[in-house]
Amino acid sequence: MRSSVTLVAASTDLDSAVGGRIDAFAGGLSRRGWDVTVIDPPLPPTDMVDRLLAHAPEVLRSVPRDAGVEGDLRPGAGWGARHGLRGAVADVAVVSVPPFSLLWAAAVMLDPRLPLVVDYRDPWSARSRPPLLARATRTIERHALRRAAAVTYAGGPALGDLLVRRLQLTSSLVISVPNGFDAADVEGLPEVPLRPERNGQPLDLVMNGYWYGRNGPGILLDALQRVGPAVAELTVVGGVSPPIATRLHRATGQALVPHIAGSRRKLYERLHQADAALVTTDNASAAESRIPAKIYDYLATGVPVIAVCPPSAALLRIPGAQRFHHAHHEDASGLTALLRSTVRDRTALCPGVLRAGPTREQGVTTLHTLLRSLVQQP
Repeated sequence: MRSSVTLVAASTDLDSAVGGRIDAFAGGLSRRGWDVTVIDPPLPPTDMVDRLLAHAPEVLRSVPRDAGVEGDLRPGAGWGARHGLRGAVADVAVVSVPPFSLLWAAAVMLDPRLPLVVDYRDPWSARSRPPLLARATRTIERHALRRAAAVTYAGGPALGDLLVRRLQLTSSLVISVPNGFDAADVEGLPEVPLRPERNGQPLDLVMNGYWYGRNGPGILLDALQRVGPAVAELTVVGGVSPPIATRLHRATGQALVPHIAGSRRKLYERLHQADAALVTTDNASAAESRIPAKIYDYLATGVPVIAVCPPSAALLRIPGAQRFHHAHHEDASGLTALLRSTVRDRTALCPGVLRAGPTREQGVTTLHTLLRSLVQQP
């Protein structure tokens, strides 16, 4: 008899990191014989808060960001998932967080006899520097996790270690299920060439993903303002929150129009055209343990990567990161110098290796093995 699994996540737009991970889980588990149901509660809009605070002083506009509300908690997502969770009929359930309201909703609403796997894409109260709201809700998070039969995580070993230590979890129940790329998406894609013929033309910089709240562009804004559009032009494949879009406009003088890839293959083709891909993170966004999913897209295509992050960032320790161009997250002058030097000499940009990094199938295989063991337990 086929086993059944319920996957719970919010905002499973396939172009997003959440959507890509959940879609890989759903497709991969289906191919392995599982009956898969996805509960995808709509996320409440965040632009209402953005509009209310648009003309407020920066000290007020930074409050939701610094508290960790944006993208992390989203009580409305848990509320929206309650009916599907209460009526879930399956052999096992997987809840992917953030938003962390889904974790608490699952702990309350799911049948207590149903094995629950909590899938951490990013940490919350387990961060080395958790925001105020995360510290205040740590006890609630720990209580909800007592309902979990296992915990998976998408980052590197540092994230697993933090989850064990900060949330008092049993290490044998904490399992790495990394993000990755789908080999079919890079089929026929050539290696990224050196492009000296572009020397002197503006750098084509691409950032894949979403900038919001604490996960923003950081010193990149300052660097882009210093060099101007004659040196570097930025394309965001994804989106940015209204406050960050306003800051980008002030810094560059241009309205940022996010680019929509349409498919993972089209995203990879756009990355392949770029001079470099960007990832920005700092200590406030859990850089010590978080590995943004976009990194695996960059590794898959072999595009040169400019990583604006602390030297201790987890993403600098993954295989392939030795080819990244690292800019310290507090050194706008260093990033400015890097942009000015590479616009004159494109050969200074170091491409990665095509198809580097783990594949999504590897992660799905690990998850399948875990779920099978939970279903077979008496």
